[in-house]
Amino acid sequence: MGKLETERMRSILISGMPRSGSTFLWQCVREIVKNDPTISLDRNHGGVHGKNYDLVFFTYRNIFDIVKSLSLTHKIDIQGVLEKEFFKEYLHQFLDDLDKGELIIYEKYLPEEPNKLIDLVFNRIFPEIPKNQTNKIIKKFSLEENKKRASKYKDFSSYDKKDSMIHGDHITSDGFGLGNLLSKEEANIILGFPRVSEYIGIHKEIYKQRID
Repeated sequence: MGKLETERMRSILISGMPRSGSTFLWQCVREIVKNDPTISLDRNHGGVHGKNYDLVFFTYRNIFDIVKSLSLTHKIDIQGVLEKEFFKEYLHQFLDDLDKGELIIYEKYLPEEPNKLIDLVFNRIFPEIPKNQTNKIIKKFSLEENKKRASKYKDFSSYDKKDSMIHGDHITSDGFGLGNLLSKEEANIILGFPRVSEYIGIHKEIYKQRID
């Protein structure tokens, strides 16, 4: 996927399953494009929803971590997460639209190498962005800073609509290995959900311990 053209209005979408790092990526990209009238930046969950974009980034994360994180946030069990209509909808949209964008693997870059992720994405948009600026942006939207933002809201129903898109209870932990907290029975429930095996097959390497 090449760099964006500069002669016309450009459209960018950041999408993915909930809890897959799309908010962090959106925050960082928005920070560099928010004052540029030639760029339109969208963010959603699932896929492109029938729209056309010049550049699409799909964030991808271990499905067991996603479901466990949603369970903690919404204070419901694993079956309750899977029964949420949004979960099935987003999963289907993500899988159906995946060929329309570039895949960003959560576990590959976060938490240890967010700089590489942001450099990769920024290079598609503004390759001239200096390194010291990307470092400032990453620090501004670090896990610690986003936890502080989330603490200002009482629960997930309240969030910062104007700036960060962070909800109350948005961050339930440091986020890595949450799926290891699942029982074998809970993991099997997730594995049996329609199209989860297809999702896992996209990047099977990160599931070795759970599905072997």
